[in-house]
Parts: sequence; C-alpha cells; structure tokens
Amino acid sequence: MEAAAPYSPVLPADDPHPGQRRAAIERGRVDYQFAQVYGDDDGFRGLSVSARVPPRDDSDLRFLLKTIRVDLRLIFNQHIAGKGAGLELPAASGPAATLTDVLGVARVVGDRNVMFNQPIKAVSRIERSFPENLRGYNGLYARIPKPDIIDRLASGRDRQDEIFAWQRLAGSNPMVLQGIHTIPTPEEAEAQTDALRTAMNRLPKKHWELLAGLLPNEFMPPERTVLPGWFGVTNDHFRSVMGADDSLERAAAERRLYLADYRDVAGLPQGEWKTGELGVSRPKLIYPALALFAWQPPSGPAGSASGSFRAVAIQCDQIGDDLTVFTPSDGVPWEMACMVVQCADANVHEMIYHLGRTHMVMEAVVVACRRSMSPNHPLRILLEPHFVGTLFVNDYATKNLIAPGGQVDQLFASTMAGTLELLGRGAKQLQFRNATPDRDVAHRSVDDRAGLPDYPWRDDAQLVYALTAEWARSYVALYYPTDDAVGDDLELQTFVHAMSDPTEGGLDGVDPVTDRATLGWFIGAIVWTASSGHSALNYSQFPFMGYARNSTGALYAEAPTRNTADIEDCLLEMMPPLHQALLQFNILYQLSNVQSSVLGKYPRGYFIDRRVGPILRRYRRQLSLADRTIVRRDTTRVMPYPYLRPSKTGQSVFI
Repeated sequence: MEAAAPYSPVLPADDPHPGQRRAAIERGRVDYQFAQVYGDDDGFRGLSVSARVPPRDDSDLRFLLKTIRVDLRLIFNQHIAGKGAGLELPAASGPAATLTDVLGVARVVGDRNVMFNQPIKAVSRIERSFPENLRGYNGLYARIPKPDIIDRLASGRDRQDEIFAWQRLAGSNPMVLQGIHTIPTPEEAEAQTDALRTAMNRLPKKHWELLAGLLPNEFMPPERTVLPGWFGVTNDHFRSVMGADDSLERAAAERRLYLADYRDVAGLPQGEWKTGELGVSRPKLIYPALALFAWQPPSGPAGSASGSFRAVAIQCDQIGDDLTVFTPSDGVPWEMACMVVQCADANVHEMIYHLGRTHMVMEAVVVACRRSMSPNHPLRILLEPHFVGTLFVNDYATKNLIAPGGQVDQLFASTMAGTLELLGRGAKQLQFRNATPDRDVAHRSVDDRAGLPDYPWRDDAQLVYALTAEWARSYVALYYPTDDAVGDDLELQTFVHAMSDPTEGGLDGVDPVTDRATLGWFIGAIVWTASSGHSALNYSQFPFMGYARNSTGALYAEAPTRNTADIEDCLLEMMPPLHQALLQFNILYQLSNVQSSVLGKYPRGYFIDRRVGPILRRYRRQLSLADRTIVRRDTTRVMPYPYLRPSKTGQSVFI
C-alpha cells in the first residue's frame, strides 16, 4: 500500500513522448472503470465505485501486520474480561476468547477479506444479556485503556451535560451543528408545521425529503438558519438553562444559537434484534431528533474566560404524536433524550459524513484521476500518496462491514437497506464545493467566533487546512505559469469532468477549474478530504463511540415521553445488550487504531523535481508548528481534541 514509483513530472503539452502518454492513460481506463452501487427506485443513480480492485491497490504485508496486532489486543482484552478481570462476559458457548481465536488472526495474511473478522467472531459467543446497571459497560475495558469520556461521564449530571454539548464541537461527529439566526413567530411556526404534516400525509414515502428540503414546499423556510417551526422549544425552556435574562431571539440575533438536526434518519425502516434464549425478534429504534444548543457568555467571577457551550433542549421526534421537549431539569428522561441524539448522531456520522463524504468521495476521485491522467502528470504524482489503500479498504467495507448481515447491519438501527438509504440521502445533499473547512463552516453558519468562541474542530481544521491549501497552491504554481495553462491541460479537464459526470464519478458541486487559484483550491480540497478530513472522523470513533454508555448505533426501547419515569432503569432499557456493545467496541477499536502514514511525510525521494523540496520542507515545518499549537490549545479545552494534529493524521483513506 505505497504510492507508485516516482516519475519525472511533465504536463501533456510538454511531453516529448505523447504516444507513450496516451497508451498509459488507455491502460488506466482499462484497469479503472466506474460502477454504481446503492441506487434506488426513486431516481437516485447510486454511488460511483471502482468496478474492481487492481493488484496495485491491494494491501501490503506491513498494513496487514498492523491489523493483526490490533486484533490480538482485542482478543486478549475479551479473554481477560471473560475471566473475571473486567465484565465477566457471560459466554453462550465456550470461553469468551480462545487460542483458536488467536491463531485464526494469522489467516489474514492469506485472505485479506478476513482482516478484522476474528475478534468479531469471538463476540458471537457472548450471551444476549444486559448489564445490571450502566456502569457494567465499563467492564469492556479489561486490558484496553479507558478513554477520557468514561470518567467525565461519571462526574455527575452537570458534567454529563457539558460533555454531551461538547461532542457537537469536538466529538466523533462535529459536522452537524447549524447556526440559527431566526426564530419563527408562533403563527409562522404553526403554518410550517401544518404544511409539513399535510405534505407528509400526501407523500408518506417522501416525508424525509420534505424535511431535508429536497422536495419543494412553499411553506418550508429555504434558509438553513431558521429554527424549524415544528420544534416546540419555548423561551421558558430556554431560560430554564440559560437564565432569566436571555431569550431565543436574543441568542439568535447574537449568533449564539445552534441546532443539531437529525432529520436525515426520518422514516428509515426499523431493524430487528433477537432477545433471550428463545430469540424473540424486537425492533431497533432511531428517531430524527432536534437538539438545541447555545453559547453562554461569561457571567461574574464564576464564569470561564469565554463562556460555555450549553445543551438547552431536545425534541426526540419531528413528525410523531408525542413531541415533548426535554431540558436538563427533566432528570433521567433528559438523559434518555440525549441518548436518542447520540444514536442518531452515530448513524449520521458513519453513513453520511465518514463513509459518504470521505471514503466514497475519495473512491470517485481515485478512479476519475487514474482514468484521466498519465502517471507522470505533476498533479497525479502529488495525489497518488493520498490515494493509497482507498480502493482496497472500500472494497473490504462493501464485502464485510456494510454487507447484508455484516457489522453495520447488526449494530445500526435500521435494516441494511435503510442504512444504505441513509448513505444515499447524504449523497444527494453532498456539494464538493463545500468540502473544505472554511467553506463548510460558512455554509453551516458556525464561523462567527464572537457567537461561538470555542469550536475545536473548526479552529484546528482551519489551521491545518490553510497549510495544506498553501502547499497545494505552491505546488500548482511550479507547473502552471498562467491561467491559460490550466484551461489548456486536457488531462486535468478530463479529470474534473470525470469527477462530476453522472455516468462516471457523479459528484455534485464540482465547479469548473479554469485558473490557477481554483486549481489550487481543487487540489487542496482533495488532499484535505483524503487526509485530515477523514482522520478527524475516523480516529475519534473509538474514544467516543466505542463506549456504549456514551453512544450506540441503535436504541432498544422507545424514546422518552412526558410520562416516562425518572429512574435509571428506563435509560438502561434503551441501551444495547452486552454482545452488541462489545461488537461496537471491537469494530471501532479496529478502525481507530491502525495508522499507515502521516500527513506531509511523502516517501523518501518521491518527488524527482528538485523544486518541490523547499516548499515541501516548509509545509512540514508548518505542520509541526500547527501540531504544537493544537497541543497547547488542548490544555485549556473541556476535553482534548487531538484528531486534527498533523502527527496523528493519515495521508489517505486507508482504514
């Protein structure tokens, strides 16, 4: 899994061997062909993938050895837990982990499609039982270090609320938050709600598209910054958290009000799980929650220097019969509502942001590039290290993680078809032109640092992206002396077209690339998506989502209502059984603990053009300084957020 051997870079117009160049491109068009997967009957063509994985894209032995080490850690951890040092996992058939499991790990050398299978197989021997209390999930960490979030959540309800809110800014999925600038009047809210319900009754299969704004509806506000009228939060709810002197309208006007809207999971079919010795089927649940947050400025000597991010209110559904709004004063029902949000967030994170907007986007980019550009094109030379492993790992995921009966099917709330529908919903909304952090935060209206002073993902992403963008611009400038040179590069233009053409890559929002500034942005966006953009979503998975008490892929009991009792057993009933929690633990540990490259560290001698050396060395020095800046920032944050540190960032989507 290394980048191709280095070539002498030359643009098409300057190549003294055009025949050889054309032949190389033709070979690429034979080896790399597009296929479409996960289409539907409603006109969605699906996602573009490579029709096959050529041998050059297969995994290498070093990568497989790293996965073997991770698998062995998990098997040992499960063995110790089963022996009583941790959870005392109840095994349905035999020990929780055996010598056979250890020896079976070696099979991966001969069959790469069993790369992560052995620890998953061991989980199947765990009984379908529940822990006696919420602390029971802590026992999964028998020999694997506990993430910080376990102790934080055990520090009292106020601390739990702080950490719940913090995860919208610096958790596994800090990509959902949307700035709210306008509060509808009661009359406007009622009109929106009535219109939405009428439209959903008329088009029940399409109600999620109405919620997501993908179908026209004259009563729906076109601006993302308007609070949905069917969210029943009031100023009484708001002031119970933020104080009597604050209001929704004031917070919106001051750009301090933010919404996490999980409408994309609305209407997904329910998956099933089996409980007890008889294996009775029961539904897995998920809800399109709405969660409101606000930045609270400092007040008095007790306040922090900049204030704090507060969780204000949650409505677990958007279209159901019981639209109760919960606030932190509601006790256990509030904790249950938080878990409803965490479940929706986990599903949206994995299918839309992680898989959809990094893995699948980069697969389309890889195939489009290799079909369009000669191996000695300067841009392809730069991009190849950022393509390493992508086709292989995506093929593995298709055959294992997101296959029928696979781990995603077992863990997530919907059926496999429903989960893939969620992936498609995200693809319909994807706009490549918003792929970089600066454009993304502006698009979501979370770029106002006065209204949201502390947003670790935003702040660290913009710091690192600025360096990557400058590296891309400097590299482009070496080969394109004028804007005309960009437009005249037929291989580049073919690449851009292949990314967006509906019959090829099919990515929306790929704008024309006709000048050097746009080309610099374009290349920087690809490098960012493959490296930092993916790493932030991948390596944060286990620390936050591996702990079932904090996040779960499905709910196992209904969301709270106004009549839910204020007792912990109600929350415990929503949580996953131990075998599901352990499966989630194992998968996310695997994905979060294999690193095969580091941002900015290209293979030794990779760039033959000596002009590249100075700008690459400058890029690496700047990345090192950025790394230290993030470490320094983490000392004053609610929790450290190391997932955008360049030293912990992979070059490509290889895991």
